[in-house]
Amino acid sequence: MFIGIPWDDSFSLGFKPLDEQHKQIFGVTEEIDEMLRLSAPKDLVVGHFARLRQMLSEHFDYERDLAASLEDGQYAYKAHDACHQKLLIDIDSVIASLETGGSDAQIARCGGEFFECVVRHDGDMVSALVHAGRIKLSDPK
Repeated sequence: MFIGIPWDDSFSLGFKPLDEQHKQIFGVTEEIDEMLRLSAPKDLVVGHFARLRQMLSEHFDYERDLAASLEDGQYAYKAHDACHQKLLIDIDSVIASLETGGSDAQIARCGGEFFECVVRHDGDMVSALVHAGRIKLSDPK
């Protein structure tokens, strides 16, 4: 099991561009979980992890651009970005591990980091962006 958590609208941040990206990313994690559950061929699982990594990399670039609009002290993006970079490295490690036999523990650990990195930190960043007047919520809670 990688994530084991399907997208839920309660994860929505109220900022449509990020919410749509999150839904797409969670869609891939659900596919990965299903493949792992069914013991799908290794190359398919590796391909989905590679796709997830690419999507996350693009998502993190978008967030970096958003955070760049904030002044120093408005949001501690460096810690957020460090979480992003660690997750990408961990996904690379999962891919390498799968190519040489796989490690369920490594996959599960990476999955646990995923939720913290992709949803929780983003909520803090969106709050800072709204407070600074850089974005408006598209779906206020």
